[in-house]
Amino acid sequence: MEIVAREIFRDVLAAHYIDGHPFGEEADLWLKTHGGWLPDPQEMYDDGTPLTQPRDEGDRVSKDPEKALKEAMGLMKCLGECDYEYMQDNADFMDFRPHEWLVEYARKYSIGSVHGCPYDRGGADRYYGRSSNPHKWTFAPSFAEVYDLSADEIEAYDLGFFLMRLQR
Repeated sequence: MEIVAREIFRDVLAAHYIDGHPFGEEADLWLKTHGGWLPDPQEMYDDGTPLTQPRDEGDRVSKDPEKALKEAMGLMKCLGECDYEYMQDNADFMDFRPHEWLVEYARKYSIGSVHGCPYDRGGADRYYGRSSNPHKWTFAPSFAEVYDLSADEIEAYDLGFFLMRLQR
């Protein structure tokens, strides 16, 4: 997941340098924070200034993979929101895949694997035109809607709600 995120963010950074992609600076910051800005193991900038970010080592696992993926998910959501129009104007140049990355993220981490889970409820609320109201369903001992969710559950609900918007 992290390697694919790096590839997408490098594409966004290239688009930023060429024609000012709106999330280029955020992609640049993620790459500098979690490594892999460019697969170039230089130790200094051209002017001789030592690098202050992690050494550029290309595709490697960040020091904090969980944080890297959470931050990548947030940036992918931003890209998914803005990139539809951007892609229409630059279809011959860019191949962004934030939507596919988010779906794979949800699948890999079993965010939406159970009917009634927060991810499932978020998607259903968006599909049926309801406003965002994070919740989940429980079925034992009897059916109940639960609104007291952890931060991770709210994040899963928001991801389901967001992805359904992109699919419609």
